[in-house]
Amino acid sequence: MRLTLPSRPTPTSPNELYLAPANLALKAKILDKMGDSEAADSLFRKSTTLVDAMIQRASTISVERQLLVEMSDIYSSYFASLCRQGRYDDALRVLEKVRGRLEAEALQHHSSQPLHAPTPQEHELTRLNIALINTDDPKKRDALMSDIYQTEISLGPSKLAAVSIAHPVPLPQLQRVLSQDQLLIEYVLANPTSYALAITKSGIHAYPLPSRTAIEANATKYRNEIHAKLTDPTLAQTLFRELLAPIQDYEEKRDLVIVPDGQLHLLPFSALVNKDAYVLSSHTVDVEPSSTAFAILVKQAEEKEKPEMPYIGVAAWTQNSDSRNPILRAVSGPERSEFVPLPHSEAEVETIAHDLPSPNTILLGANATETRFKELSTESTEVIHLALHGYADIDYPDRSALIFAPEVNGPDDGLLQAREIRELHIRARLVTLSACDTGVGPVGEADVANVVNAFIEAGADSVVSTLWDLEDESTEHLMTLFYSRLASHQRKVDALRSAQLDLLNQGLSPYFWAGVQIVGDPSGTL
Repeated sequence: MRLTLPSRPTPTSPNELYLAPANLALKAKILDKMGDSEAADSLFRKSTTLVDAMIQRASTISVERQLLVEMSDIYSSYFASLCRQGRYDDALRVLEKVRGRLEAEALQHHSSQPLHAPTPQEHELTRLNIALINTDDPKKRDALMSDIYQTEISLGPSKLAAVSIAHPVPLPQLQRVLSQDQLLIEYVLANPTSYALAITKSGIHAYPLPSRTAIEANATKYRNEIHAKLTDPTLAQTLFRELLAPIQDYEEKRDLVIVPDGQLHLLPFSALVNKDAYVLSSHTVDVEPSSTAFAILVKQAEEKEKPEMPYIGVAAWTQNSDSRNPILRAVSGPERSEFVPLPHSEAEVETIAHDLPSPNTILLGANATETRFKELSTESTEVIHLALHGYADIDYPDRSALIFAPEVNGPDDGLLQAREIRELHIRARLVTLSACDTGVGPVGEADVANVVNAFIEAGADSVVSTLWDLEDESTEHLMTLFYSRLASHQRKVDALRSAQLDLLNQGLSPYFWAGVQIVGDPSGTL
């Protein structure tokens, strides 16, 4: 849903509020081009102050997210103006006022929000979801979807609606949490010029890049080719030249921390090609919602106490399958007939348990219910591994879900949706979502709304997720390699890179390894 403005707004119309910041920013851009940076700066500040006030009064997370997307060009223009003046610390501050804002708010305030019993509206939503899963009648599904939408609206405003991130991470604080080997790159896509703000422990610099139109066209094409199990070294080299080659510190720093923008959220940076080698061959890659979220997550990981339990593993769809075709951990919608068996998921979960110390808890088959997982999720643990079907709802991101085993007369519908994940109090160093499309969501300039960010907001230090549908057998192999490296006390990003390199060295295309990425604190060991 977009914010619709009338063709002729009047001074008394509430929609005038949405025009005011844009008009101020337009005037600021004109003054900036005329060389009057001081006057432009004053108008940009007024414009962003108005947007901040609107966001603080948003009634729900969805409205807040939409406002961030609609108004993000204002912040991007201000950011570009400050970069041209060489005011990089101010540019970072302006960008962080909008980038990853929801995740930072949740990270700062989630622990103070108590758990609550399901409300009548939440009970009704569970009933409707179960009915939707159990019918394939198109008319009934349309009616149920309408009822679900109305019930979601009745859930009321977000607990965080009135909370605003007043203090984005200052540059000195961000540089303190960066290691000597880390290079944080925060991208801003715009027309006619995009930017990469590159930050190391001792420096910061902004690099102009090609236009948003050119970069996103190449990124979308390359992702589609990878998903089709093709390789395109020429396009991979072009994207490397556009996104990484201009940055002087790239060759020296081996740990990349990427804060994407727009379609870059869906681009596997590890599959870009420098000369004749994938980025994976020389660098680790970690993805972050924002620089502010990165700083909070690193500090959160450092302050966590020793976990009580090393491992919780969940595999719901463990029954054998008689199909000879590769099984994908994907469903196109919550419909019972699509929940096919994932026979390799049981071996995946149990092999990981052997690699990690005891005690552990494993939920398999019919025991792997949403209710049981919610009960376990509050336990302090090193690793939560979920080998499940996943569902990414692009139109209604809060409905994106992980699919658990059906419950007979249970309180839950088996769909652990993003809106529910945010309400959990996760106390895990690592959550692995071994399901399809968990890193995919509606792409806006603010961030990607997806299941991964929901787990970050719920308290996980880091999340391993996927950018496309996964093939069951190769996923089991990659995940068991990943955990065997973790068991030998490698850093999370090193363990993932090592597992991906193993598949690359077997001659497998990027489809089989590049879609798995780590989000959040990259450097901890288990």
